[in-house]
Amino acid sequence: MPKDRKTIAQEDLQSRIDKVIDMLERLEKEVAAIHNSMPVAPPRCRIARYLAKGRKEFYWYYKLHAATPIFPTQSDGKLSKYKHLG
Repeated sequence: MPKDRKTIAQEDLQSRIDKVIDMLERLEKEVAAIHNSMPVAPPRCRIARYLAKGRKEFYWYYKLHAATPIFPTQSDGKLSKYKHLG
């Protein structure tokens, strides 16, 4: 006996939910592996990329940008919201 449309839709929905749950578990494992393998940005920070002009070329530079000053400066030790990464 063929399945009705409602049953097929429910099975399809359950299949998609299972795939989302599997993907979420994989992503959580990847995030944990990244946190365990290398340093990551402090909480409430983001990476900003900007273009700077040199003598001959343009260069991409990256910096960490925090919501509040948390990074010590090299010159006087005061706190800054920015940390240049290069």
